[in-house]
Amino acid sequence: MKTLKEISTHKAVKENGVINIYSIGMYFSEDLNWGDELLWTIALEDEDDLFPIFERLEENNRCNVAELNAALF
Repeated sequence: MKTLKEISTHKAVKENGVINIYSIGMYFSEDLNWGDELLWTIALEDEDDLFPIFERLEENNRCNVAELNAALF
């Protein structure tokens, strides 16, 4: 298992002959935590697609933060 790309909310891991894209879990306390969730799998030969995939995920994160800030303030 090898992490190929990671941002604060997602990671791409090379394992079992494929690349798995995970949503990174949140850990608030021992009583309340969520583990990483497998979102989708891509073939090893599509590793070059990780850059645009993670660019889109980061843009989605920015939009979500902006929407949350607008709702709060």
